Amino acid sequence: MSALAQLDYEKRFGEYNWNTSDKIDVPDIFFQRHMTGHGPLDELFGGEVGGLLPVSSFTMTGTKGAGKSTFLLQYLSKHAENGASVAYISNEEIIFMLSMACKRLGISNVPLVNMNDIDRISDELKERKTQIAILDSFPGLVTTKTKRNVPQYVLTKIRELTSDFENPLSIGTILHLTKAGTFKGSSDICHVVDINLELFLTENGRRIIKTSKNRTGFLKELELIMTDKGYDFSNNPEEVQEIVEPTSYHSVVMSMFNDMFAIDENEVGEKLGIADPFIVLTEMENEGMLIKLKSNRWIKSN
Repeated sequence: MSALAQLDYEKRFGEYNWNTSDKIDVPDIFFQRHMTGHGPLDELFGGEVGGLLPVSSFTMTGTKGAGKSTFLLQYLSKHAENGASVAYISNEEIIFMLSMACKRLGISNVPLVNMNDIDRISDELKERKTQIAILDSFPGLVTTKTKRNVPQYVLTKIRELTSDFENPLSIGTILHLTKAGTFKGSSDICHVVDINLELFLTENGRRIIKTSKNRTGFLKELELIMTDKGYDFSNNPEEVQEIVEPTSYHSVVMSMFNDMFAIDENEVGEKLGIADPFIVLTEMENEGMLIKLKSNRWIKSN
């Protein structure tokens, strides 16, 4: 835990210091949980009890394009279906792209926000009485209050928000890994939060989400299949027809340049057998693989 976060803890909970457990009255909020209704998913966050603690924080780590945002958008949607107030706050993907992703996933109950100032985010979450929020991503969060130790300041704000028992809030934060497997930006948040989730892409295209740390439950992993409507949370994943995730299309798209200098959406859609190739092409453009021409055609970047 950072020094700033530790000082904040001492200020908030110092009155309980040096007491034995029988003399510490645990607030009722610690016996409550936000539930999705999907047993294995709730166990991933809350162990045997299941569900997400209303005053908690977690991270999700994985390589770019592995499906972190998709998973968390669907996770929020399930909570929203059960009456929770949720929000997905992005400082990376513009709101129009997020909206397109939600429409593809059939999600219409998750408020989407483009915002990167942690102080403004804090004020908005309190005002709207949000119960579960996702911050995408941690390295992109900023503040105008200080120019020194910005990551530590952001951590303290997250801890402040998730320690307010009068206005309970759970916050999930997305972290990215480089191709070398190291964190982009500070990794201090992994030590501060209650739960660390890691997302892996298997050789057969499935996703494994596991907890490497969980203060509110035991360590668990969940294997899921990605379909054209996002993750399938059925209890019989073997019966679900698997499809290729957009990131797996990259090699197919690049092979098209063996026969042509530029490609368009229709050609790519026909080659991949998908109705909306724009998402794949835009993702490849963002990763520096393609360049979009004014004629709405794409060429290789090198």
